[in-house]
Formats: sequence, structure tokens, C-alpha cells
Amino acid sequence: MGILSRRLVAGLAAAAAAGTVGAGASVLPRVGTTPGVAKATEPGPTTCASRLIRDWADGRIDGTYPIACYRNALRALPTDLEVYSSAPDDIAQALSQRIVQSRGPVRRAVG
Repeated sequence: MGILSRRLVAGLAAAAAAGTVGAGASVLPRVGTTPGVAKATEPGPTTCASRLIRDWADGRIDGTYPIACYRNALRALPTDLEVYSSAPDDIAQALSQRIVQSRGPVRRAVG
């Protein structure tokens, strides 16, 4: 993945985590809007899923989250990230690793 692609994916992931990009939304300015003038909005509460998606924005998940958080993040992925990025695979892999970690050490029978 090139630098431009990584920046685009990171920007889309950050926008998705902030809830500003969804199905049918565009990251381009709307016609008739003044560039550089942002509309004042209050950010909504940050969910575990949005924090996980923001953590993934650099292509890897550094934090450890509750198992339900990974599942919620997979359900909350915007279509663009689901189709054009490795986010679904990366989050599913992290979920699998988290499930294994939650089970504790494997004990082998001696006999």
C-alpha cells in the first residue's frame, strides 16, 4: 500500500471513528460550502468500537479491548473501510487473538 493509500485509509478510519463518514457520505466538501469553514458540532460519546477503529487507522491494533468491542467494531465498519481496506481481516484476527488470550494458558496433560 502506497503512502497516499495509507493516508486515505487513515483519514477514512479517523472519520469513521468520529462518525462523520457513513454509508453514502463523502469526504469531499459539498457544493456551495465555503472551504476552510468548519461547522461547529459537538462530538458524540466515543464508543469502544470507534476507539478500536481509530486505533486500527495505522494498519494495526496496538491496544487490547473487551471481546465485545471487536465484534461491535466489525459491525460498525463503514462500507468504504469494509470494502477497500484490510480492517475487517485485521480486526477479526485481533478478535481471535483476544479470545485465545482470554482463555488463559494452555495446560498439557502429563501422562
